[in-house]
Amino acid sequence: MPFKRLSHRLLQLYVAAGAPTTAPEELRRLAGSRCERIRIRVAENDSTPADVLMKLASDPSPEVRVAVATNRAAPLEAVELVSKDEDVTVRHLMAQSINVPVSVLEFLSDDDNAWVRIEANKTLEILRTWTRQELADARLQIKEDQGAIARAISRRLGKAKMFSARLPLKALRNRYARVLTPCKLLQAVRNNHHPVCA
Repeated sequence: MPFKRLSHRLLQLYVAAGAPTTAPEELRRLAGSRCERIRIRVAENDSTPADVLMKLASDPSPEVRVAVATNRAAPLEAVELVSKDEDVTVRHLMAQSINVPVSVLEFLSDDDNAWVRIEANKTLEILRTWTRQELADARLQIKEDQGAIARAISRRLGKAKMFSARLPLKALRNRYARVLTPCKLLQAVRNNHHPVCA
């Protein structure tokens, strides 16, 4: 069945887009994918070349732009570009991330939108009051949660006989990911309660 092979291939590309071992040339190719979820994974990947992240900072998808802005490996120029995004939701999600540079969070703390200002100030407070170890633990937990989705999909791909054409990429992502806002995740880490993907 062609649809089944296509879905299986999309899942393989999704996993490759987030893998730290994927070659830079492959990440460049995947960054041009028509599939938004693949572009998001490329934007989240710390191994993605800076020029690719710069290009993705102007992606039509707000989720891709947020992924670039919250990637610690993203060039400052890309993060600053996204911090001026017209979409208030993009700026709000950036303002909640401890991975965004302090200079950008300070810029967002003067945003026209009160919602963005409040979140940027909360995040700046976290960065000022948490110890380096607490921040490192929180960043590690965020990275692990992103990787858990890809690992779950990889396990699913390993069971090819069980793979269903009726279970598209978005359904798999939703099935394996708990919905956690950055603030809820940070609070869970702070309280030593580590949420785990199903």
